[in-house]
Amino acid sequence: PQDRQLRELVRGQIGVMVNDVLEHTRASLTGIENEADVRNADRTLAGFSPEMAGQERALKAFMYDKLYYHPEQVETAEKARQVIASLFEAYAHDPQLMANGWARDLPTDEPARSRRIADFIAGMTDRFAINQYAKLHGETPKGLSNV
Repeated sequence: PQDRQLRELVRGQIGVMVNDVLEHTRASLTGIENEADVRNADRTLAGFSPEMAGQERALKAFMYDKLYYHPEQVETAEKARQVIASLFEAYAHDPQLMANGWARDLPTDEPARSRRIADFIAGMTDRFAINQYAKLHGETPKGLSNV
């Protein structure tokens, strides 16, 4: 129930912000008739209203302070970085560990080889990456099992 309420709150906030952009942009386009008018405009034509822009900056500051840089989040991000580094090292050492033929077309030259391995990892869901880590190391990474 609480998760659903949070999702609804976020969805509602996004709706308010999108509607603000649409309304403010529509109003900003008054008098704009062609491409030259857009290029010569002396103002931003698309974006938040000044009121919403201030609220968005306050929300962003709150999110960085209370969520993105929260010690628990920073710790979790470091654990995730270690999982990804471990996967990269394993695949670089033994490309056959990569699924679905990714190793078959693996370039031999750098940086193309590393880029291909990174692309394979980037395409993983969190759960798949955790499962791959568990297969390689025989244990689920601590602190990331419920991602």
